[in-house]
Amino acid sequence: KEAFTDSEISELLAVICFITACQRLGALLDLGPSCQI
Repeated sequence: KEAFTDSEISELLAVICFITACQRLGALLDLGPSCQI
């Protein structure tokens, strides 16, 4: 089982945070899930 490097982990967290923020913004503005990747 391979361990992730710190840069890979931070990149993954950044993507997750971006998607979550996108979905919350869409829900707030009643747009639905606006960011689909």
